[in-house]
Amino acid sequence: MPSTNPNWNRDMRKSPYFGKPPEETRFGKDGIKHGRGFWSIEETPRFKMEKMMRLTADEVKEIANDDEAPLFERRLAKSLLKENDFKITEAMINQVYGYPKQEVQQTVIEPPKPLSPRKQKKGKE
Repeated sequence: MPSTNPNWNRDMRKSPYFGKPPEETRFGKDGIKHGRGFWSIEETPRFKMEKMMRLTADEVKEIANDDEAPLFERRLAKSLLKENDFKITEAMINQVYGYPKQEVQQTVIEPPKPLSPRKQKKGKE
């Protein structure tokens, strides 16, 4: 429904809020976050795992012995340091990246023909 005030458009332009939100609710002011969201890529398990794979053995040992490091990083570091124990590392990789694509081969087998002909039931031909 159109406004009945002929000066509506002119009156709105005189308003201090015309065309922009109030100063206190604008993005970036007073801790209002904007951008990619409320998470950072550095906190994802995938990023941590890829970062851990690039470290040297001494750096991985430091993380494994650091009590202040996050639990995921410590467990991953300890599993990387154990020789011939890839089960835990493999499980973590599968959790982060998902299982690899697996193919299923299916063979259709036709049922064999009976050796003797089947007897027809009485009344059916």
